[in-house]
Amino acid sequence: MIQAFGQRTMVAVLLLGISMSLGCQVGMEDLSKWERVTNGKGRLAAYLADNERPLNLRVHAAGVLLRMRALTEIMGVINEAHVQDRTRLVQSLGHMITEYLTKDKYNEEQKMVALGLAYYLFEYANDLSGQNYDTPRDKKLVETVLDWSLERLKLYKTTPKGPRTLQQVITGAVMARPKIALPLVYNFLRSPPDVERFLIVNQTLNSLRDPKVHSMQALYLLEQAKKNYPKVDPNLGLAMLENRNETLLRFLLDTARDYRVPIETRELGLKSARMMKKKALPGLYRILRTEDPKQDNIPRLNALDLVWDIGGAESLSAALQSLPPTGTYWPKGVEFRAQVFEFCDNKLKPAKDSVRPILESLVDDPNWVTRVYAMECILKLYDDSTVLLEPLLTDDQVLLGWDEHGETTIGEYVKAATEKTN
Repeated sequence: MIQAFGQRTMVAVLLLGISMSLGCQVGMEDLSKWERVTNGKGRLAAYLADNERPLNLRVHAAGVLLRMRALTEIMGVINEAHVQDRTRLVQSLGHMITEYLTKDKYNEEQKMVALGLAYYLFEYANDLSGQNYDTPRDKKLVETVLDWSLERLKLYKTTPKGPRTLQQVITGAVMARPKIALPLVYNFLRSPPDVERFLIVNQTLNSLRDPKVHSMQALYLLEQAKKNYPKVDPNLGLAMLENRNETLLRFLLDTARDYRVPIETRELGLKSARMMKKKALPGLYRILRTEDPKQDNIPRLNALDLVWDIGGAESLSAALQSLPPTGTYWPKGVEFRAQVFEFCDNKLKPAKDSVRPILESLVDDPNWVTRVYAMECILKLYDDSTVLLEPLLTDDQVLLGWDEHGETTIGEYVKAATEKTN
């Protein structure tokens, strides 16, 4: 703090020294010429900082600095000014910005520089007290900035470049005056030109720690997702996931079983299950029952792992019984067997004592896929598997993807496996 104070004092002394050397007779024409002289920025900043000078000429100096894109110099003066003087300057600069944004004589590049100044000026929004004609000063500045910025995002194919992005400027306005800014932002989110622009503006609300704003974001995110369904952009899905609203998480989870939705979004749907925990189990069971050959049924495997991670032994029966008997299960080589073995070894083995009675009860389940999972897990986890699997010795259900030599049956496989252990 001492070092910072010392630096500010040195700056103030330097500015005062420059200001005193400028002489008394300085007009607008002189100030405009300083744009082209050596140390012009410093001389203009010194004039702007001198509260003994006429306010209209100081504001003109600020305008020249703005034309030079010298925002650091302008804000350096604002930061160092005494409260009363700072208020006068902030109000004058706020008016200047609205002039830039509403007058056709300024081009887009100049308007973007003015927006950059607005971004920094929002830090001093409390100085924008009183009326600008018949409108409060803070309302006038925030609405003018947002009207211009949101119009560019809505109607133009490319966004202009400047000292600050439109997203940063909108964020600054939202942070400075949320009550004024939010209606304009919400209006944009209701009818954005595309998902990309929607996400740019939606992102500006993340800085507010307001549950009501959070809920409104969720509402517009869901509307946007439904509008484009099934083309749910992965970036939109990520925004929904980050919002953590339960309705959004359920929506994402449902996308995980729709083959028409981009796979990246569907993967986010499975991530949403971890956030929802046990509330996600019904949705995960639906994924287990869904055929997805285009993705090689990998979502089904991931959902099975998630059910175990979330629900543990209590969910095991429901999960294995949800696997569809008419589904496809990696029929070539031994891939199906490898997938089942991995689940038994990685998931159930650490809890083999608690899952034993569950697996035993599933050995004679009507669903052959359920029986196969129970069979393989029992073989891998328990020494007395021969006795436990005796009911399966006569099971003639055909197994593909289980034996490297080709087709086999559950009964043949159990018989061969038990002979090896005896």
